[in-house]
Amino acid sequence: MITKSGQRSPESEQVAAGPSDASPPPYEAAWENSLNRLQNKVTAYNDVEQQGREPTAAEAQQVADAMQHVGDSHPDPKVKGDWHRRAAKFRNGTRSTRRGAVREHRIPLL
Repeated sequence: MITKSGQRSPESEQVAAGPSDASPPPYEAAWENSLNRLQNKVTAYNDVEQQGREPTAAEAQQVADAMQHVGDSHPDPKVKGDWHRRAAKFRNGTRSTRRGAVREHRIPLL
């Protein structure tokens, strides 16, 4: 915005300069949200086991879907592929391999 004196206002200077170098990459919020979602699903999955019952196929699918979403939310093809493979392995795994994946923290938790 140009002031009456013909100078730019401080707000205009910020807009003209564009995003600062310190701002996070645009995908970062989606990445963090997907990691938080995965954390919540893994916690719920573990809670089911701690209650002494076997997680259902739907509960396992929710964890796998959250892992898939983590991959989808990252721009790096290698990271994306890694998470998609983890999701497929979890989705197709046995109860034992799923338990090992979440208990041994092969799924990074926040």
